[in-house]
Amino acid sequence: MWSNRGVEPGPTSEHISSDHIYAHGDWPIKLLTLKLDLTKGADVRGLAKHVIRENRPTILCGIHLCGTLSLRACQLFNDSVASGCGVIGLMLAPCCLPRPQHRKRRFMYDVGGHRFAATELFEKTSKKSSDRDATDKDAKESDAGCKPSEGAYLSYTRHLLDCLDVEQKTKENIAIHRETDRGGGENAQNIFLTARVPFSHAGGEPDTAGFGNPVVVEIDGKPRSADAATPQVEEAAVQQDSSGIPA
Repeated sequence: MWSNRGVEPGPTSEHISSDHIYAHGDWPIKLLTLKLDLTKGADVRGLAKHVIRENRPTILCGIHLCGTLSLRACQLFNDSVASGCGVIGLMLAPCCLPRPQHRKRRFMYDVGGHRFAATELFEKTSKKSSDRDATDKDAKESDAGCKPSEGAYLSYTRHLLDCLDVEQKTKENIAIHRETDRGGGENAQNIFLTARVPFSHAGGEPDTAGFGNPVVVEIDGKPRSADAATPQVEEAAVQQDSSGIPA
């Protein structure tokens, strides 16, 4: 996590060093760091209120977001567009899947009107990616929602694309990993999701009260209650997921 602006992290600090941002002169586009926890609805609303809703074209960018943070990015894009905050695009490169605890507790996600279960992401696949052939094009969806030849990562990125509530969106493979990189080769996480809309701002100060709603809507098959966002309930539900959540 970034430290607050003007606070230098010490040698034992858990904060990210900001030297590569502030110690290299002026950038063509000014870069600033903020200390935010995007798994918390209040922080998301604060970001929307103080940064995103300003009257200017804005592009949201999330590179290698862990777990449910990718869902948060999709949600933030949807809410920004719907509320007229001037957001015109999203570039998202998902990283790891939500933690396996989500599957055990039967988490259900809902973003942009698209709902899917954590169990769908961990279904066993019938073929390795290297064994795919033309017949896969005709493969039907399984009861769990995964295609028979589709791995968990590809399934997750497919769901994320469906979470983006706009028509102009794409999912493509951009090979930023070399074969020699850790996690490279055919298993490299090189999927990029992009979405775009024309610039539109509602004027004044668009309402941001509806930002930051939970992306997890069911736990253990039961609708998530309003008080499920308390730290005690979150810790019991997912053993404090490192990607945040029960966001």
